[in-house]
Parts: sequence; C-alpha cells; structure tokens
Amino acid sequence: MGPPSTSDVERNAWIRQQEVVAELGQRALESADIDELLHDAAARVADALNAEYAAVLDLRPDADEAVLRAGVGWPAELVRSATVPVDRGSMAGWALTAREAVVAADLRSEERFSRSELLAGQDAVSGIAAAVGSEGDPWGVLSVHATEQQLFTDHDAAFVENVAGLLASAVRTRRERSDPEEIYGRISDAFVALDDEWRFTHLNERARELIGREERTLVGEHVRDAFPDAVVRPFEDRFERAVREQETVSFEEYVPEPLDGWFEVRAYPSETGLSVYLRDVTERKRAQQQLAEERDMFAAGPTIVFRWRDEEGWPVEYVSRNVEDVLGYAPEELESGDVPYTDLLLDEEIDRVAREVEENTDGTTERFSHEPYRVRTKGGDVRWVKDTTKIVRDEAGGVDHYLGYLVDVTERKERERELRRYETIVETINDGIYVKDDAGRFTMVNEAYAEMLGYEPEELLGEHASLVVDEEVVEEARRTEASMLDGEEDNPVVEAEMKTASGDRLPAEATFAMLSTADGNEQRVGVVRDISDRKERERELERYERIVENLPVGVYRNTPGPDGEFVAANATLASIFDADSVEDLLEHDVSDLYPDPDQRAEFSRTLEREGIVEGHELKQETLDGETIWISVTAIRVEEDGEVYFDGTVQDITERKERQRKLKRTERRFEAIFEDPNILVGLLEPDGTVLDINRTAMEYIDADLADVTGEPFWETPWWGEGDDVAADVREWTERAAEGEYVDFQADLTRPDGERYTLEGFFRPVTNDDGEVVSIVVSDRDVTERKLREQALQESKNQLRALIDLLPVAVFVAESDGRIVEWNEAAKEIWGGEIVESDSVAEYDQYDGWWVDTGEPVEPEEWALARALQGEEVTDPDVIEIEGFDGERRTVLNHGMPVRDADGEVSRAVVTLIDITERKEYQRKLEESNERLEQFAYAASHDLQEPLRMVSSYLQLIEDRYADELDEDGREFLEFAVDGANRMRNMIQGLLKYSRVDTRGDSFEPVDLDDVLADVRSDLQVKIVESGADITVGDLPRVEGDEGQLRQLFQNLLDNAIEYSGDEPPRVRVAAERTGGRWTVSVSDEGIGIDPDDADAVFEVFESLHAPDEHGGTGIGLALCERIVERHGGEIRVSSEPGEGATFTFTLPAADDAGA
Repeated sequence: MGPPSTSDVERNAWIRQQEVVAELGQRALESADIDELLHDAAARVADALNAEYAAVLDLRPDADEAVLRAGVGWPAELVRSATVPVDRGSMAGWALTAREAVVAADLRSEERFSRSELLAGQDAVSGIAAAVGSEGDPWGVLSVHATEQQLFTDHDAAFVENVAGLLASAVRTRRERSDPEEIYGRISDAFVALDDEWRFTHLNERARELIGREERTLVGEHVRDAFPDAVVRPFEDRFERAVREQETVSFEEYVPEPLDGWFEVRAYPSETGLSVYLRDVTERKRAQQQLAEERDMFAAGPTIVFRWRDEEGWPVEYVSRNVEDVLGYAPEELESGDVPYTDLLLDEEIDRVAREVEENTDGTTERFSHEPYRVRTKGGDVRWVKDTTKIVRDEAGGVDHYLGYLVDVTERKERERELRRYETIVETINDGIYVKDDAGRFTMVNEAYAEMLGYEPEELLGEHASLVVDEEVVEEARRTEASMLDGEEDNPVVEAEMKTASGDRLPAEATFAMLSTADGNEQRVGVVRDISDRKERERELERYERIVENLPVGVYRNTPGPDGEFVAANATLASIFDADSVEDLLEHDVSDLYPDPDQRAEFSRTLEREGIVEGHELKQETLDGETIWISVTAIRVEEDGEVYFDGTVQDITERKERQRKLKRTERRFEAIFEDPNILVGLLEPDGTVLDINRTAMEYIDADLADVTGEPFWETPWWGEGDDVAADVREWTERAAEGEYVDFQADLTRPDGERYTLEGFFRPVTNDDGEVVSIVVSDRDVTERKLREQALQESKNQLRALIDLLPVAVFVAESDGRIVEWNEAAKEIWGGEIVESDSVAEYDQYDGWWVDTGEPVEPEEWALARALQGEEVTDPDVIEIEGFDGERRTVLNHGMPVRDADGEVSRAVVTLIDITERKEYQRKLEESNERLEQFAYAASHDLQEPLRMVSSYLQLIEDRYADELDEDGREFLEFAVDGANRMRNMIQGLLKYSRVDTRGDSFEPVDLDDVLADVRSDLQVKIVESGADITVGDLPRVEGDEGQLRQLFQNLLDNAIEYSGDEPPRVRVAAERTGGRWTVSVSDEGIGIDPDDADAVFEVFESLHAPDEHGGTGIGLALCERIVERHGGEIRVSSEPGEGATFTFTLPAADDAGA
C-alpha cells in the first residue's frame, strides 16, 4: 500500500474520515445503546469509503463463526441472523489473527482467503476488515465492502482500524457493566464480605492481591483499623446508605495509595452485613481519558493532516490545505521541502520533540502523541500545537514515514496557564476553597479553608462535609445541588454556621458550583468566607436599624443641592410624608416635598456653608399634597469622597397648630377682653378675681384694686342680696369641675337702673385636663330683652290678628313644616289641621284645579311655591275637599318671608272661601243668559212693531201734516218722540246685555287715544255747549278698547248734559294704585243727591223727567257693567249744585299678568 495521494479529493476524504472517528468517539462515550452505536458506526464507515456494505460481526461463544450483528446495505432479514465463518480461510478470520486491518482489492481473485457466501450473495468485490477487540480477547470484526473493484489506501485501512478500536472500547465498557450474576461468576473481580459492625468476614484471592495483606490478618478486623481513612472514606457513605435502605449500590471511584486506581464497586446488603465486589477499571478510565482528550483536540480547532518522511528535519510530503489558517504557510511551501518541519519548532522544543519521536520509534509502537509544543507561524507568532502520529513501517519493520494530525491548542494552553494562576490564587487567597466528590467528601481544600476551621488540609481530605457543618446544612446543600443540575439555580450563595476543630461555631458565607471532570464525574467546588466580622457588623447595623426604624422621628440621608435625592430613610420619615413605604419615598426627589424651590436651595446652601443646621422649621408638602410643618436637624458629612446630608425630621404640625390656636385664642381673648360690649373676668379655680375688663368695671362703683383677690360672688356686681351671690358661687364651683355654665342674671346699677347680664363661666384647662382658670364672659342684654318682649307682644298681637282675619292663614318654616294657622283655616278645611313636617306631606290636603280638574300636587300648592321664593299674588282657584267631606272653592294666595340676607325663612298663605261667590256668579251667568234672551227678543220682537209705528207716523206726517191743526201736529210730535225714545232704550238695553258676551278680548289700550276718539265723536255737542274739557296724563291699561270708549263717551256726555246754566267744565285725571289705575271724570254741573249715589247705576233709573233731560236711564248702568268686566268698580261722589265726580279703576297694562 502506497502513501496517500496528494490530490484534494484524497485529502478531503482523509479529513472527513478523521471527523467520523472523532464523532464516533464522542458517541462511544455518550451512548448507552451498543446496537445503535454499532449501526451508526457501520453507516458512517460505508459512507466515508463510498462502499455499499458495512458489517459488524459478533463472535459466537464457540468462536467458529460470527453473526451479522449490525450493518448497512444488507437485506433486513439477514441482520442478526446471517453468519460467516471466522477461520483462517475467511476474510473475517484473517482479520482476527492479523495485527492490522486486512485489505482485499478483489475478493474474486484473492489467494489468502475465500469470499464468504454472505459476500458472494451481495456481489461484494473489494473490502477492508479489522478486528474489534484485542488479540487475546476478540469480540468481532468490522468490515466494509464495495460491489466494484476499489483501491483502498493505507489511510482507508487505518480509518477502519481506528473505528474498530473505538467499538472495542465501547463493547468492553458495557461488558464491565453487566448484571450482578455475571459479576459473581468472574474471578477477575475482588470480593470482600463485611458484617453489620464493618468487620471483614471473607476476602477472595483477587481482593488479597489488591490489598496486599493476608486474609488471616484481616478477617475479624474493622475496616478503619485495617486501612487508613483515605482508603475507607470514599466508600463509607455509600455503604451506609446500602445497609440503611437495603438496596444495591454501584459506583465508580478513584482510591489513593495503596490501591492507586479506579474501581467499579457493587455492594449488596443483607441482614447480616455487606457483600462488596470491586473491579479494577483503571485502564478503561485511562482509555476514556485519552479518547476525551482526542475529542477535545478535535473540538479545539481545525485539524491539520500531515505526512512526514523519516529523514533529518522531517520534511513534509503532504499537508492539508487548512495549514495556512493556523501556521500561515501555503501547503506548497511546506510540501516543496524548502521548509523542514523542524524549522517550524522553537529551538527549545526541537530536542524534546526529537527525543519523544526516538523513544516511540524504537520497538513496536504504532501510534503516539507528543505533549503540546510551540511552533512559529510564518508571520512570526508563536502557537501551541499537539499532534497524534501513526508510524508507517516498511516490510522490514523500519520506519517508512509518519502520518498524523495536528491541532492548534494555543487557547487550551492559555486556559491551563489561567488554571495554574487560579491554583496559585486558591492557595494564597484568604477565602476558603474546597472540592467535594458526589459522596460529599473533600478531595481538595486550600490552606485558608483548613486554617479557618482549625485543621491541617490533609486532615480534611476524604472527610465527609458533615464533619464541619450540621446535617441539615448538608441536606440543604444536596437540594441546592439538585436544583443546579436541573438548571434552576446558578452559583447560589448560602450562609451557615461551621463547626471548627475546637467545637466553636463559625458564621460563614459560601458559594459553590458543579464541576464536570474529564472522567464524567460531578464535583462540588465551593468558596467559603469567614463572615464573623461582617456578622458582628450586621448585628450592630441591625441593632442600629431597629433603633432608627423605631425612632419617633424621621431619619434620612440625601445628596446636596436643590435637586437632591434621597439615599436612605426610615419608616417614620415615609409616614410623615404620606409615602406608601420607604421605597416609595426613595423614588422621589427631596425637592418634591418643598412647595417653594427657593426654600430648598437656601436650606442646602446654609448646610453647605455652616456644616450643621439645628431645629430649623420648614413648611413642606407631603406626597398627597398636604401641607405640614417639620423641624429639621441636619449635618453635612463626607463618605468615600461623596458629600451627603444626614438628618432627623420631626413632624411639628400639631405643635404649630397648637401654637397657632393658642395665639389665635390669645388674640381672641385679648379682643374679647378689650371689647367694650362684653364684660369679662378672669378667675382662679377657687373663684378669686384675677382681672376684670374696663367695660365690666363701668357697671359698679369700685376700682379694679377693690375687687382683685376677692371671691367673685362677693363683688358689687351681684348686689347685696344672697340669692344671686349664691348662684354665682354655684356657677363658679361647677366651672372649676370642668363644666361650661351658661347663666342669666337681672341686676341693678349703682344709680338704680335695672339691667340684665347673660353669659357663661368657661373653664380653661391645661394639657392634662386640669382646670387652671375660669373665664367669665357676659353681655348686657337689657335692650335685647326689651326687644324680645316687644317682639313677643307683636307676635301675640299678630296671632290675635291672624285669628281675627276672616280668611284662612297658614305659616310654614323654610323646610316646609306648617307651624301656625288660624280658626278660619280649620273652618275652611272642616276640622283640625293636619300637621305636615315637609312639602312632601302636603299630599294629605286634597285639592283640584278648577280650570282643569287635575289634582294639585304637593309642590304645586301656593305654600310650597312661596317657600321657593315665588310671590303668588294672582290667586290659584282650587276646589278642595275638607276633612269633613265638604267641597269648597278657594282662592289661594302665597308670599315668601325673607330674612336680612334675602333668604326665604318662612312663607304665609291665605285661602278665601269663594264658594258662595261662585254660586252668585253662577246665578249671574244664568241672569245674563236670560238677559241675552231678552236682548234677542228686544232686538227682534220689540223693534219690529216699533219700526212699523215709526214708519206710519212718518207717513202721516208726510201726507197729512198740512191738514192737522196745531194740537194734531203736537200730538204727532209726541208720538214720534216716544217712538225714538223707545228705539234708543232698546239699543241701550242691547248694549247693556252684551257687555260680557259680545266684548273683545283685553289688550293694552292707550286711554289718551280713547279719549281723543270720544271727544271727536262729541265734537258737535262740545262746540254747541261751549264745554271746557281738561285732560291730564292718562295711562295705558289692559282692556276692551270699544267698551272703554263707550265708558268715557257716556260719562263725558252726561257731564255736558247735566252742566246746568253755565258752560260745561269737565276734568279727566288718573292715579296709580298698586297694579291698577284710578280714573276720575269731574264736572261742575247740577250734581246728584248723595242718597241717589247707588241708584244712578241701576237700569232705567233716571233722576230727571224726560222733558227736562233726555236719556234712557241705562247709560250709567252700562258704565258699571263695563268697569266690572274689567275687574274694577265705579262710584260717584256729589252734592246737588256742586257737580259730580265719577271714579273707576282699571288694570294697568304692565301688571296685566300679575
């Protein structure tokens, strides 16, 4: 077999094969399923060599044939069932006896062995086979085959051989982990038996060989007596658990001298003791260690593949392309031979590397590894590398060349250097450091750890952690370790008390981590610090914090400046400023508590300048915006180069409020004491006079010195009698007991004038509630009493007046309570008045609106509306049902009564019973209806004959006037005049009857305009009579303009008609009276007898004969009817020969809706 080709394809194939070896090595360490590993190995080998078949053959116990245990390419039914011979005549048998992998270029022409039926059945032509296991202990064969002839290289063969070696190691490892039954039967295991007191009862030959002691010198001895603690301690904890739980335990453990090796241990408990089997697995552990190191090499960086000649300088025949990434040389530069490999080594490394090569080439060594050494890159950098080299020998057994792969381990060496530095730190650091195995026993402690506990380091090695900590701490550590393994915690920190060698307790803080060793075991690394001083400081700090937290004053630290920040505070300070917690307060700036930022700035400047501020009072705001007063004492401190303000705060808001109240009280007392309207005295609790104000002294004929020091009840104010003095003494004694005493006394001045004092004896107490003085304050209420008496008399008179009024009167307070009523009210409501406490209770009174028939709601009564401020002057017309069941119609007025501030304090209402008036109105309406009927008859039935009479009289006059004598003509004139007067009377009656039924609706009317129209209508008569009509300023009224014109026309016409012999002189004037106008029409005519003042307004009543004055006797009756329709009244005042004045009232236009 020749050297590998230098083509890129071959180099890449070789690199890929090395990667496969590395990956399978990792799988061999990790996988628990041997069959899965065997299958994966066959698949990866076949893929790497571009072969169709790969097989893992398992030797049968008789060693005559092997079973196809795993493979690829084979029919499924053949796997685990097909067999091949393993004699010398087969390729598998040849591989089992050869020292290296067997390569067959063409099985069809191979002379060394024949092609098996299994291979022939699959048309396998070329192949490689390598033994799995050692020559003395073979397990099987790994083979790979192609269906076309293929020239496999030495590199390919080495690759298959390496994979077979990995499989052998994996198979061996799993064999050694077989069931107890297999272990029992293997004589290579050491066996010892212990009784329940840990004494030897039996050892087999292998155990004696390992221990190096005769059985007779051990049987009966206690294990601790027979062996040093260093040997026993790694096993003791697990053995105790096996006996305690009566369950088998198995583990692997390194045991120091005298055994000095790794052992797989299985312990089987019984009622009488323990059976222990030990198997030496040191070689396997070392193989695993080497495999892990090789895996780490591959993981460390890119692998460089080399081929060197065995010549001086080790010239390079081949190197992989990635060499340039590590060493900076292009492959061609090294393969040219111009740069021998020794030129890459540092001078101080050449001899060592050469020596190691020489040591390994002498003999039969096939593969070796150098310790890491340094090389220089093309750029001059120094790198650390490690290589694994395979020696390829010639047929004579000499070295032909070297194949190897080289890995850059510079980073690993850096880590090792860091590790050494760390080890130095471990031994020199003040903190204690330890390492424990998974049984909880110390495998390493540094000097500091041993020293803090009072031991030498070697005394602690092998000891269980329970030697230095309590068992509950050990259990807590186990739970923490479990959490760390589950990923729940990372480098936890715990505090515990440790037990020193002297029995003392040492407070310590520890942090630890889990460390995986190269052999796959877990160790516990811990760092322990003696925190005795810190604990003492913490206790002191805790005591200080307890004191600070329970101080009744706030304590704080903040940074200087207007925008200072809180650094620390206690709960009292947080409470003072209404913070939810100390943390809440610390989130705020100090300036948040100052309503005035300038105040904070000034305080900060003062403290910076003076270094201390004591008892400084400030107004501040809490976080809730409430204003408070505080007293601050603060100092300026420097700590670690930083400046702080440390201080205390006392909430003095209540004190400031007390001071303010005291000052206010003092000012008030001073103002009261000097008030000229108040009599004030200050007494001792026993009644001795201390001071009296000037006003009080004016009431007696004495000086202040005369009464000071005297018992108050013996002073001149109270007269010479004993009655009032006794009362004053009683009042004083009651006040001395803390009672607030009101009094009123009728007294006499020295001049004999009577007066009344009203006031109080008020006790003054200190903070403990003790009475320290008595203030007597009183006022002369003589005038008030007189006013009250007058007011009471007025009330009595008002009460009498209310009772005398013919209308019902109710009085209610502002809250709706009905407090007063008169007898008329009870009569209208037909019984005792039901008291009501509020407007809502007015529903006890039943009423209905006359115009709608709807019930009156409580808030609609005039009393309720008046309480709201409404003046009900236009009365409500309501039909009520009294408590006697009778229904009555009433007019309901209401008026609010306002106090000095204009607020409604009371309301007064009246109810007028208009039931009879309503009946009269009803009858009047019936009369009007009949009058209307009469008017209809008069306008139709009476006027028709009258017109016929008038017509015939006119016809007689026209035809026969000349034929009549003087008497006839006079008779005819009488008849015509009578007919005319009859017609005028009928028209007057029509007007009279239609005042209410044919009138227009009311509207504002200007009386000046009305009178102007009337004067125009009477112009002829005015001129003929020479009448002088004087008119004053007339108002606007609310009325029927047509009827008002008729009213004025009748009055003016009468004034002119009855003027007498002199020319008529008429005056018209108007005067406002409340909501109405009073209009008067005066003349200087013949006048009217006062006895006839009412008769003149009756229908057909005329005081003069028709031949004296014309008229129908209806004009003034019509005037009265018009005025009454306008809600007014008309009257006449006159004396015969002195003229007459007609006066009537009309509603003012601006009050029309009132």
